[in-house]
Amino acid sequence: MTIKVLKILTFLLVVLLGLSLSNKVNADPTVIKAYKTAFPDSNPRCMDCHLPSFPWEHPWNAYGKTVKKAINASGVGEVPTGNDVNKIADVLKRMGKVEDFKASSVKQ
Repeated sequence: MTIKVLKILTFLLVVLLGLSLSNKVNADPTVIKAYKTAFPDSNPRCMDCHLPSFPWEHPWNAYGKTVKKAINASGVGEVPTGNDVNKIADVLKRMGKVEDFKASSVKQ
């Protein structure tokens, strides 16, 4: 292979690795599993906690900020593990569903 091809492949690998690692904290399957544990009839979506944006940004909306703060206050680290599902589910039960949060925000 030529040097030019190696440079292009290296660049693409770095970009893909960066994108995959940057999304790890935001779209955490542990929190989604905990939400489904807390509210079995629910179907959580990314936009429940995030604002629409470019795929690599993922800014939090009001519900997401509130939930993240409550989860962190409960002692769960930045990257939750499978062992944290029940602890996060308890936090989510206290917080309520995203629909309830949005409904109470509209009333205020």
